[in-house]
Amino acid sequence: MNINLGKFDIVARFVIGLGSMVAGAYMAFAMSNVYGLALAFVGGILTVTGLMKWCPMYAIFGLRSCPLDATERR
Repeated sequence: MNINLGKFDIVARFVIGLGSMVAGAYMAFAMSNVYGLALAFVGGILTVTGLMKWCPMYAIFGLRSCPLDATERR
């Protein structure tokens, strides 16, 4: 797996993912809301992709938000 996320994208995914997981957990357990589970699940995916520095959807569509290395510019 090559890194395909830039620094801003990594931080944004991590922060938004953690916030979504906390909000989703609150909605799911305190208010017995199914949408909370979905929100927590999506937050977990964002957090994991931020930690891995790799997004499978970016890989499928050939996108990158990180700069190319000198060896990849050829």
